[in-house]
Amino acid sequence: MCFIRSVRKSSFFLYLKGVREKESEKYKLFGSSKGNIPGLKLFKRRAGFTLLELLSTTALMVVISAALYAVLSNGIDVWKRTNEEILEEKVSIFFEKIAKDMRNTFSYKGVEFLGEQDSVSFPTLVISPLSHPNLVANVGKVNYFFDKKTQTVKVVKFDISGLYTGKGREEVLLKNVKLLKFRFYSYDPQGKEYFWYKNRQKGTFPLAVGVEIIIVSSEKEFKFERVIQIPIGS
Repeated sequence: MCFIRSVRKSSFFLYLKGVREKESEKYKLFGSSKGNIPGLKLFKRRAGFTLLELLSTTALMVVISAALYAVLSNGIDVWKRTNEEILEEKVSIFFEKIAKDMRNTFSYKGVEFLGEQDSVSFPTLVISPLSHPNLVANVGKVNYFFDKKTQTVKVVKFDISGLYTGKGREEVLLKNVKLLKFRFYSYDPQGKEYFWYKNRQKGTFPLAVGVEIIIVSSEKEFKFERVIQIPIGS
């Protein structure tokens, strides 16, 4: 009886030894040493980004950057077109003002039509600020000229009282102007031909006035031209 019990005990110990040997073989299979958690080294290897994840992230960043560039580029183009349209409107208003004044010019004693390359002055109808609210136009004079210091085109208006006091109302019409040039189309009685002159002689009215303007906007130069006919011209 005692012999049977001792055999059973020895069999049980052999069984435990076999289980331990199998467990140690499992640790070796997972690359673990005694006392370490199985699979720990394998888990550490998975802590970084894989190549596929890096490529996907890079591609996504490229797509987002391209989309942002397209939006910014379109926004800048719209802004430039808007500025150009505003510039054209301002120049059109300037041409309308000077054309209206030139068409209303007339012969008036003491006020002559004077023209230079960058300025022109002549008698015309001017609304006096004293006539408000009636806004009645009366005899006066206007002087359009290019201010090189401020790179602007200005006009000075003299009403009937300003003709004697020499005091007028100055207004800035255009900014960032690079060039303002006038030409005067007249008839030469000696040569019996019509010519464009740089200057206008005193005492006579031209048949037409050519106006050329160059304005700088968004680092570009924009050129505008207009020919204005003078009804009283001879």
